[in-house]
Amino acid sequence: MKHKTSTPLLLLAVFLVGCSNNGKIMGNRNSINKINDPNHTHERVIHYEATNPTFFKPGHIEFYYCLDCQKSFYDYKCENEIPDSQYSVTNKLDGRYISPLTKNINIVGENIRQYLSAETDAEIIAALKNANAGNNDQVTNTLSWSGDVSSGYKVDLSNDHSFTEYKTITTSTNSVAIGRTLIPGETYYYRIRKDNKIIFDDLSFKVSDAYSLRPIYVDGLNNVRDLGGWKTADGKTVKYGKLFRGAFLNNITEKGKDTFFNDLGIKTEIDVRTDGGQTLFDSRLTYHQCGMWQYTNIIPDFQLWNSTSSAYYDFDAGSPAAIKNIFDLLADQSNYPIYYHCTAGADRTGTISYLISGLLGVSYEDLTKDFELTSFSIQGPRWRDSITTEGNAFTGSGIYSNEGNMIAWGKLNQLMITRYGDETNKLSKAIENYLINVCGVSVDTINTFKEIML
Repeated sequence: MKHKTSTPLLLLAVFLVGCSNNGKIMGNRNSINKINDPNHTHERVIHYEATNPTFFKPGHIEFYYCLDCQKSFYDYKCENEIPDSQYSVTNKLDGRYISPLTKNINIVGENIRQYLSAETDAEIIAALKNANAGNNDQVTNTLSWSGDVSSGYKVDLSNDHSFTEYKTITTSTNSVAIGRTLIPGETYYYRIRKDNKIIFDDLSFKVSDAYSLRPIYVDGLNNVRDLGGWKTADGKTVKYGKLFRGAFLNNITEKGKDTFFNDLGIKTEIDVRTDGGQTLFDSRLTYHQCGMWQYTNIIPDFQLWNSTSSAYYDFDAGSPAAIKNIFDLLADQSNYPIYYHCTAGADRTGTISYLISGLLGVSYEDLTKDFELTSFSIQGPRWRDSITTEGNAFTGSGIYSNEGNMIAWGKLNQLMITRYGDETNKLSKAIENYLINVCGVSVDTINTFKEIML
């Protein structure tokens, strides 16, 4: 996470003992009228004034604690309870540790979770058919708290407990939306400020790592996700925050640029369209056009007949040179983080993603998951294969037609294995042989790229 820095606040360490320092008895069983409210039903109530946090303990808001029901409330009438579901409450009687709940959050939507958890072809097909036309079925999480909103709040968010670097979110309400660029398995820390005073501190949440997928929301862009998180055959993990795949940048907004440059830190754009061109002219971004084609079009001397368009899908002679150029860029550490795209972030982007992740050792099954996740974006279905008439199994042809677009994902893999594989039967080796022998990528380039990404 790339954040702006701030000079740490010098906080005075204050030790509070029991409730005698900041807790005031407002009433008891024999003197209920001290609260000055005849309708008050909670007899023994302790008033806690707001306290600032210290280096040792979090502060807390003003609140009221009832000794009889053992609950905490925002108001002295004890009508607006502070729920345990929203707040983590430790030692309520003392009251010093009331703060927003630290919890696990999920950033992957239910439809995608169903797809990623599917095991049989029938389950996979059912999940793909259920894919909606959203933006990666992303989940938006919300941090919320209670208090006066007259002057607004600022929330500092960091993946560093010391807040050496952090991002500040300004809000005029009692909540902020998070979870559109978060990393699976990462713990994030946040604090809430009002009028430049910290009112909640030492708070955190952890992003669920049940799924390694990191969907990304960039305002104005579609089908964006981090290529990291996938496991390789030898037990390594592809790094997050290095490579991002997605659609073209033509419609990115100013808010999207803030995410693109400040949150993700993108430095290099690789455009794999042959019919594209630079659209985001920004001094923070270096542009490279490496126009290539898709699927079986990158395999020399291979033709595929498209019955829908009544035309052959031929080998594109310019693709190998473009692929070599892409891997040369990927082998230069100074280019990262990198965003690569075509128009939809689906077909040509999916093809170069296959070569990139497959070379790193990601399995064909996981490569296919990454590819088919486009089906959950607004770009429409991208399937590995056509399905049988019964609708619960793949045919094995490796070819799927979507509105005239020949999607030969499975066929590409078949050709890669049969033409460039060896006795090891490893997809990573087949792709390496293809890159070296067809595209002219050097062994040094391949090894350097692996060191950067794994």
